[in-house]
Amino acid sequence: MAKDLEKDCCCEHDHHHEDGCCCGHTDEKKIQELREKLAQERAKGNTNSVSEGKVVTVEFKVYDNDTDELLEDTKEVGPFFYIQGMGAFVPKIEEVLTGKKAGYKDIITLTIEEGYGEHDEELVVEMDRKDFVEFEDIYIGLDFIADLEDGSEQSFVITKIEDDVVTADGNHPFAGRNVRFELELIGVREATEKELEFGEPLFEGF
Repeated sequence: MAKDLEKDCCCEHDHHHEDGCCCGHTDEKKIQELREKLAQERAKGNTNSVSEGKVVTVEFKVYDNDTDELLEDTKEVGPFFYIQGMGAFVPKIEEVLTGKKAGYKDIITLTIEEGYGEHDEELVVEMDRKDFVEFEDIYIGLDFIADLEDGSEQSFVITKIEDDVVTADGNHPFAGRNVRFELELIGVREATEKELEFGEPLFEGF
């Protein structure tokens, strides 16, 4: 049985690249932890290596490690940005990148368990088109955040639109796959206070 979603719960969300998402805030305790870690790294002179509270920019190609199928190439869609320590990237990759500087390259393989988990059929849901009244347009591939009935949030992607029925999938596109990242670290900088509050990179003035 599919998980139930609260109505009027959707906000458009681009989890990749420069647009970011501003639908949530980081809790104050986590922000303070990251402030302290940034201060510690600054005191050590480690301003340009990956550590918690840094905005990290990476380019990568992702392959299905069993079939060698290319699943994603950031050269086609733009670099991936995230804040280290916010849980926005795969934990194993964040661990590998810790302490590294721009120019670092690596090939990182992830099992299903280390990466994106098994595909969960309960995360494939059908919604009414009227639940998307706040959107200017809906289309296959649209990524949005919805509230589940238990109060948690989940990212979904629209996979089918048929009359007034919209099918959305809350599984990560790589769920159920062993994957391989061919990755290059492009840039590292300290997150701003506003970015820490929002929990992800922002790009005003870029």
